[in-house]
Amino acid sequence: MSTHQGNSWVTFDCFGTLVDWNSGFSELLRPIAGKQSARLLAAYHQFERQIEAQRPHRHYRDVLASALALAAQKVHVALPSSQALALPRAWTSLPVFGDVEPALAALRSAGYKLGVLTNCDDDLFEQTQRCFQRCFNVVVTAEQVQDYKPSLSHFLFFAKETSVVSRK
Repeated sequence: MSTHQGNSWVTFDCFGTLVDWNSGFSELLRPIAGKQSARLLAAYHQFERQIEAQRPHRHYRDVLASALALAAQKVHVALPSSQALALPRAWTSLPVFGDVEPALAALRSAGYKLGVLTNCDDDLFEQTQRCFQRCFNVVVTAEQVQDYKPSLSHFLFFAKETSVVSRK
């Protein structure tokens, strides 16, 4: 939670926190990998972090496709190049967790402004935003900061954009 001149903020990561990324991605992988889906997803997570750390910065669609292709090779799942983009093509199918909207509404009612700091890019978050009942006050994407969390870039950008200082 952060405050500035009486404004109170709550910021969230989006995917895995507000949006059920793992279940949604698992559903998309099932037709591709069948019983190997869980192993493919675990391998994906390893490669995603490695690719996000590479320079120059890569768009998240490329990170998704490259990490999935490497993960498929690792677990010996045949992955045609057309299926490497399965996740960005079905991005809006990722479900929002059931308790999120009531929690966000309660925070807004209590006077908080809400922000999202996400590792996806602007176009993907624009699609995700449509899945929520209301827009967030601030959204900081990897595309805007040309970096991926856990780097501090998102947080520094948020602080600069909102003139907010963190309160411990």
